[in-house]
Amino acid sequence: MALSFDDEDNLKTMKTATTLQLILTLCLLTLPSLNAQGTQYRLSNRYEAMGPDNDAYMGVYLNSIGPEKARALGFENLYGSYIRKVIAGTPADRAGLRALDYIYGVDAYRTGAEQSLSDILDRYNAGDRAKLYVQRGTGRVRLDIIFGNRNEERRSISVTPCQDPFLGVMKMSKAPQKDGIVIQVVRGSTADEMGLENGDEILRINGYKILDWTDLTYAINDTEVGSDIEIVAWRGRGRIERSHPIQSRCAYEENKVTATVRTTEKQENKYFDTYIKDRNGRKLLSQSMDRNDVQQANRQYGLGLKTDQSLPVSNFYFGADFDQKVLELSFELPGSGPTRVKVFNTRGRAVYDFDLGSFSGTFRDRTNLLKNGSDDYFLEVTQGGKSQVRKIEIRQ
Repeated sequence: MALSFDDEDNLKTMKTATTLQLILTLCLLTLPSLNAQGTQYRLSNRYEAMGPDNDAYMGVYLNSIGPEKARALGFENLYGSYIRKVIAGTPADRAGLRALDYIYGVDAYRTGAEQSLSDILDRYNAGDRAKLYVQRGTGRVRLDIIFGNRNEERRSISVTPCQDPFLGVMKMSKAPQKDGIVIQVVRGSTADEMGLENGDEILRINGYKILDWTDLTYAINDTEVGSDIEIVAWRGRGRIERSHPIQSRCAYEENKVTATVRTTEKQENKYFDTYIKDRNGRKLLSQSMDRNDVQQANRQYGLGLKTDQSLPVSNFYFGADFDQKVLELSFELPGSGPTRVKVFNTRGRAVYDFDLGSFSGTFRDRTNLLKNGSDDYFLEVTQGGKSQVRKIEIRQ
């Protein structure tokens, strides 16, 4: 059937309208996706502390401790963020922020169930001035800060674990009486020199309340080597207070009665990244492993080690006190997520198992692993679906 000019015009109009409607529909369908991706990008950048050059930058590592712990620490605002580390030379450092400070507000904004500190910081840019509201120990402080630019503030800071402040305590399994941390004291350490004893329960360090091992670690790391560390503890039925200059791990190692020699050497065509030998010939050696090495260990000893070997772990440090049967262990995890640290012997038994929960940053611990005697051990660090395994050889 032939169409009239009017019919043809109507048909053209209908086709045009249909085309426009289709384009509009596609745009409407696409826009939410773009917005969602854009929002995710910003959140991801904030979480990873990256973001555009003009984002407000403080220079701290933050932890959200949750309402339950905030309430236990006596904080009125239960939704702030805990500082676990302040980077030297950054706006946070210049403003006077310290590890274990609890930030709950910026200017007129306060953290809450629907507004995190990251949400508040999204309102600011590099160069903006602000007043931070901070809970510090039992008191509150207000600090003025000028937010910086991440790229301008970025620095290369190289501090080895040996230069870190070293108190010299280990956690005991004994139940606390006062919600603190019950300790065992390392001989010759700062804790020993200041008069702390096995079974003491640490309640406060430098005025900060200590509820768990994480609090204790942050408080120690915030103390400058050579300055006094002030400790309030519970002993028996009474409260004690001690103060003493804290030494570095390097100084402790140098002052130990049993001298150790640390070197990197090749032995039997194997490369050891840690080699410790004391005057009595006792040794601790650590060695990195690849996927094939882990698979071979599983076959040889009947282990179930994860063979992924893709977890980024840096700054491994091992130390040994053979007299006290103590192994020192530390490493850094740049990522974040559910984390677990295990050590297996060649009989497949887990001789060490530490579930860290959601964790990121520097892990340190002193264990009595050397009590298990001479053997090959396998340290397995897992986070999310990734893992990293290292071999530790102990000869006593």
